[in-house]
Amino acid sequence: MAKKTPPNNQTSSSSVSTNTFIKGMNKDISQAMEPSESWWHARNAANNSNDGDVGVIGNEPSNLLCGVIPYTIIGAIHRFGDEWVIFSTDDVSSEIGRFDDSECKYTPLVNDPCLAFNKKFLITGAAKENFDCTWQVYWDDSNNPSRSLNIDDIPFIQEIISVPYDPINNTGDPCAVYENLLPLQLDCEKIRLAPLVDTPCVKLTKATDGGMLKNGSYQAFIAYTENEQRVTDYIGISNIQTLWSHRDTDSSLDIAISNLDEKFENFELAILVRNQGQSFAKRVGLYSTQRANINIDYLDGDLLSVDLKLIPKRSPAYEKSQAMYVVNDWLLRQGPVEQFDFNYQPIANNIKVNFVISSVPSSYYAKGGNKLGFLRDEQYAFFIRWIYNTGERSSSYHIPGRAPRPFPNTNNSNPMEDSMDYGANSFDGGDKLFKVYNTASLNSEGLSEVAADGTFIIARGDMAYWESTERYPTNRPDIWGDLCGLPIRHHKMPAEDSGNGGSSPLHLSNTSGDLINLLGVEFSNVGQPQYNDGTYLTNVVGYEILRGSRQGNKSILAKGLFRNMREYTIPNPESLIGGDVQGLYANHPYNDLSPDIYFHDGVLAGISNRTEGCESFGQSLTSFDPLTGYSKQVFTFASPDLMFTKPFLNAYETRIYGDLSGSQRGAFKASEDHPQFKLLRNGSAVVAAIIGLGYAIRQVQGDTG
Repeated sequence: MAKKTPPNNQTSSSSVSTNTFIKGMNKDISQAMEPSESWWHARNAANNSNDGDVGVIGNEPSNLLCGVIPYTIIGAIHRFGDEWVIFSTDDVSSEIGRFDDSECKYTPLVNDPCLAFNKKFLITGAAKENFDCTWQVYWDDSNNPSRSLNIDDIPFIQEIISVPYDPINNTGDPCAVYENLLPLQLDCEKIRLAPLVDTPCVKLTKATDGGMLKNGSYQAFIAYTENEQRVTDYIGISNIQTLWSHRDTDSSLDIAISNLDEKFENFELAILVRNQGQSFAKRVGLYSTQRANINIDYLDGDLLSVDLKLIPKRSPAYEKSQAMYVVNDWLLRQGPVEQFDFNYQPIANNIKVNFVISSVPSSYYAKGGNKLGFLRDEQYAFFIRWIYNTGERSSSYHIPGRAPRPFPNTNNSNPMEDSMDYGANSFDGGDKLFKVYNTASLNSEGLSEVAADGTFIIARGDMAYWESTERYPTNRPDIWGDLCGLPIRHHKMPAEDSGNGGSSPLHLSNTSGDLINLLGVEFSNVGQPQYNDGTYLTNVVGYEILRGSRQGNKSILAKGLFRNMREYTIPNPESLIGGDVQGLYANHPYNDLSPDIYFHDGVLAGISNRTEGCESFGQSLTSFDPLTGYSKQVFTFASPDLMFTKPFLNAYETRIYGDLSGSQRGAFKASEDHPQFKLLRNGSAVVAAIIGLGYAIRQVQGDTG
């Protein structure tokens, strides 16, 4: 639609003025001669404001000297208001400073080459206020470890300037006084986000004093804490200590702790208990890292329980990440990097494992000994893993069993390799030699080496050969080397009959029975882990040897003692099948085959007629012959495995290692204040019946008012 043109006699009252630059700098001498589209004296002018508004004029931003930062800025983290934390470097020196934008003031905080900043790696991070009103800064540069610095309490390297306290002579300063070294040097290990920690050494023993701990197995675990919160895994692991007594609850534990990291103020102590087939863990409490000895004589049922899944848990300590960002008050790390996953398996393939025999007194366990042995003639899987200086653990690496080698053939003068088929003279099926014989061998006997715990090592030897039906992978020669495609090998312990007769150290005890021979293992040729270029890792501080679980992988279902069954003639056999019928009952402990003076068949000595018995034990010895029979075909089998964990045994093979003999001395001790049992005479029985009847009638009637 066309616009209507106003009449000629009407003028428009509106005007349009456009402020735009239509040409460069004007040289006119008078402002009146300038067009309306121009500004007068508009030096350093722009056609927008500092806030970005278009259509107005503004000045070009100017440069003002506002603080001097010595190096190239590679990162800035906002603190609050107009304050920033500035990171700068020239690739040699590195500095962290605080910059106040409102005051144009820059203050250096720390300058130290150990920060190792680099202009190629920019820094991102965040800052927050701590509960004590100090400020903490977190940052990452994808090159150095992730770090955190309290800018109000910078950890400089210090030295003790006070005289150390001598508790014996009561001299020196009991409180250590520290002072910063000059010139100031930053302790860069203390600003790591994943701090370096010392792994505690925890030793558990049975205390000489009494207590109220129940019978069972105990193990202690330690984790470091900050502000009463656990900040590490349970990295301090003790040995297993068993407690037992006839009273069940009269023992206590002593815990000796060393190598505690005093950078942490406290640590958390947890106790794992295995009692009557049940396992549970309790958080005992928090203790100072200055403490070296703890005694536990009671575990309160109200103590906080620890989830059993947390005990073996191993959380990764991420060494560094690519960047840090704050999202909804959460600090997120982008691209975290774990520890270097080195290929240790080729080195683990060369670790050598021997068995060792330690000799201890027969009262060793009764007095609280905690040196546990391995089952003879059983195979075990061993692994090794390394401990980092951050407390975390590496992957576990398999330690292969020994390679096959010639073994004397008992049915043939020619030795055979213990992994080969036994041959024509073998049992049916041609089983391999290691399945028929235990191929362990003693290398040295008659030793008297004192171990670290004070026991004596009396023998060493090579493990028996054992192989699985499964095989090592064939597609990873860089890992398994010469083992590729071969059967997986584990370690088989020697059997009790692998030695030289009854005097062999492989037997459970010596000939006299006053010493116990414990079967253990030792490892040698343990190489240090390396990077791919062959250099050694510097952040590993130790290693652990792990044993694979036997649960579901047992070749020995139970070990115990066989005992003969005692025989007796069942009285009144006519009520059964007629004729004399032999009965069986379990023999007494220690399988004594002498005449059993505690039982007789009720027949007077030298008389064929039966009698009703006797009134005293002494009369039974003089009037009745003890039972003498026992079976050589039927036996009882007693084993701790059957008594506690598996009441039924479905085995297809039984192996007898030998017999044990000794002497037994005992005495019968009557129970204190035992009411005993007595038969009432006829008169007494009638009186008791009348009294009982009267009491019953009174109870039925109830109380009368």
